[in-house]
Amino acid sequence: MPNAVVEIDQWTGKAQAWRVTFDAELQTEDRETIIVREPRTVAAMLASVDISTLLASPGPEATEMLEIIWLPPGAPEPPNAERELQAWLALGARSPESAPVRAGIRTVRVFWRDTRAFICTGEQQLPDALDAVVRFTVVAWETEQLERAMQSTWRSIHKDRPMTHAVTRAQVKNQRHVNEMTEFVWRMMESLLRAETALEQLYSGLSEPSKRLYSELVLAASLYDRLEMLEDPIEYGIDHYEIVNTRLIEAGYAAKDRLNNMVWHVMELTIILLLTADLLLRR
Repeated sequence: MPNAVVEIDQWTGKAQAWRVTFDAELQTEDRETIIVREPRTVAAMLASVDISTLLASPGPEATEMLEIIWLPPGAPEPPNAERELQAWLALGARSPESAPVRAGIRTVRVFWRDTRAFICTGEQQLPDALDAVVRFTVVAWETEQLERAMQSTWRSIHKDRPMTHAVTRAQVKNQRHVNEMTEFVWRMMESLLRAETALEQLYSGLSEPSKRLYSELVLAASLYDRLEMLEDPIEYGIDHYEIVNTRLIEAGYAAKDRLNNMVWHVMELTIILLLTADLLLRR
């Protein structure tokens, strides 16, 4: 870690840091907690940590963990502070492709990237800033997860494309896989709709400063455009697997018909053979 980063916690003695964990069971464990309802219901639990420990950390210990540093304004900044701050944010990124996000309203500035955030604001505005950053993080993660899921779905669609017009006897065995993919794309649509709802922050209990900062973060991360770009691909995936399911059902019925016809033919042949044998025995 470059020395300039270590200097960040010397800007002021009031700087604080938190690790935020997300619990779907809403078990608050007596910590400071932010309840998020959309795009999924989770309790975001904030645990205070030593800022020097966080600055020295290579990244969050868990997959879904957010690390936050807060600095009140007015402290003298060391040289290259912003560049070193960006380096600290980048160290916690889960992917090199994840884009840094910068947003702010009035006296609040936020730098966010994937699993880390830096907030610069006054103490009075801090609760609203934390609320906005936590809620934004959940929907940003959901958007990223949907984008990755769609890439995986495209590969599956390409592999399963031959079954949209004809199904061989061997391909009938793919029914379980197709059932799983059908459920998967419908879950993606559900997640998409909930993520789009989350963008609007309709919960009446939210403060206006939290909503405004959240909106600025959403715009800076292009979440509206990214979610809109997922609508058609997900609908295509649903249509694709509905067609494949139809072809498999038709092939299944056809196979049953062939089997039934074969059984009848065998029975007819057996009856004929038995009658012939009986006639021969009577002579």
